[in-house]
Amino acid sequence: MRRRDLPPDSIEARAYRRVRRKFGFYTHALVFVLVNLGLYVINEFSGRHRGPVIIWGWAVGLLIHGVFTFISLQGEGLRERMLREEIERMKRDRSRDIERSQRDSDREIDRSQRDNDRK
Repeated sequence: MRRRDLPPDSIEARAYRRVRRKFGFYTHALVFVLVNLGLYVINEFSGRHRGPVIIWGWAVGLLIHGVFTFISLQGEGLRERMLREEIERMKRDRSRDIERSQRDSDREIDRSQRDNDRK
């Protein structure tokens, strides 16, 4: 089965998305290391020493990418837990509303019977 044939909420589709996020971050980190290693070598052999400003800027970007990647991976469990809790809350509210409606209906029937008994 190909990835595009998977239902979007299937575990396989979710696994593909998670792996894609991780692979994207790992690729970014590898490019960061290789490019900065190359820049270091060029600086050492050229005799021109540039400050680490570019490296720090990119490092911050890589850090943000990593944080968002791994928070989003952890967030799946959080979303599922919040969804389960919300469903449970809605079920409790619904059963409470049904009970309340039943009580109101019973009161109305009792009231109606009392009115009929008085006549």
